[in-house]
Amino acid sequence: MSSSAFCSHCIELNELPGKPTGHETEVVGVSSYVAKGSKRGTIVIATDIFGLGIPNPMIIADNYAKESGFTTIVPDLFKKDPISPSDFQLKKHTNDSDPKPAEENFANFGKWLERGHGVEDTYPTFKKVVEAQAKEGPVAVIGYCYGGKLSSFAAQDAIVKGAVINHPAMLEKGEASKIKTPILLITSETDPIFSEDVKNDWTDTLNKAGLLDSNSQTYSGAVHGHACRPDLTKPDIKHAYEDSFKNSVTFFNRVLA
Repeated sequence: MSSSAFCSHCIELNELPGKPTGHETEVVGVSSYVAKGSKRGTIVIATDIFGLGIPNPMIIADNYAKESGFTTIVPDLFKKDPISPSDFQLKKHTNDSDPKPAEENFANFGKWLERGHGVEDTYPTFKKVVEAQAKEGPVAVIGYCYGGKLSSFAAQDAIVKGAVINHPAMLEKGEASKIKTPILLITSETDPIFSEDVKNDWTDTLNKAGLLDSNSQTYSGAVHGHACRPDLTKPDIKHAYEDSFKNSVTFFNRVLA
């Protein structure tokens, strides 16, 4: 996988406040975090590279279950081997020197992918959970960064009623023509991973197909990762995080109705 699947914002943790209130269990043999909802229908989250190694996806799942009413599941895509924050070093202040060179960070990322964590390895696990839930009722998915690619795969396979894709990694030009379900595409103004060229191709293609949700947008002042690991001390990013969450809830209520 090329370095275009990885940038400095990919490894800035920015852990969300709060504690998870759901529970961990097995879903069709896949270790998963589950936040129970009250409605018929399920949201399945495809995480970024930190997986369930940080509380953010669990807190986000709790929030979706509470605000949308749909049970929300976060499969452990990486089988208890997510990227470790200790593998990476970022400067804590603008004027600090990086304790590790960027090349070492990229090398560590590559080694992790080689441990069976490429999208071709994790999508079958994700798909298994989605298809099992689809037997019980309507399902939608939401992916962040790395997980955006898995959301795209699910929308191409038409195993979901709709997909939310947040500041994605690894999406390609021409890929959007394979999409078969509605898409809410949420992007950041600063995102070296999702180029303007590819983004324009996606939005144009989905618009022509009538599959691009009207709330799809690029958030001014936001950076890659704003929807799952936001720096809430920055007003633009806080707004992007909160507004993209609200629009995702609206989307889920529509496609899962």
